[in-house]
Amino acid sequence: MDNNNVSLTISKDIVNPIVKAKIEEAVLAAMGGHDQLISKVMDSIMNQKVNSEGRVGQYSSENTHRWIDVVLNQHITAAAKEAMKELMESRKIDLKNAIIAQLGTKKGIEGFATALLSGTSELSKNYRQSITIKFDTI
Repeated sequence: MDNNNVSLTISKDIVNPIVKAKIEEAVLAAMGGHDQLISKVMDSIMNQKVNSEGRVGQYSSENTHRWIDVVLNQHITAAAKEAMKELMESRKIDLKNAIIAQLGTKKGIEGFATALLSGTSELSKNYRQSITIKFDTI
């Protein structure tokens, strides 16, 4: 018996990372390289058509906005709200005095009363309510 066969066993732990690296290298090369792949993915994400809430809608007709536009709008709106809140808080006393001065005029109190009555008449159709108006002296 002449046995000239050689047997060599290589562990999967050695082969798998090499194969994986070669596949990743081939995919990156096919996609134009690492930088171009990232650029394409980012472009795809930012220009994804979404609904007004920033999510991909169930129907394509809902997806009329670019994702980047919706996200920027949401963040700018949040920053503007925060800035307005801070401004109003810092001017609270001035605003209060201006409202009191306006309500102190006949036209101001008539407008307030009209708005209050029209608002409460609409509410009274469906709800029971009580209103307490208290004026503090300054």
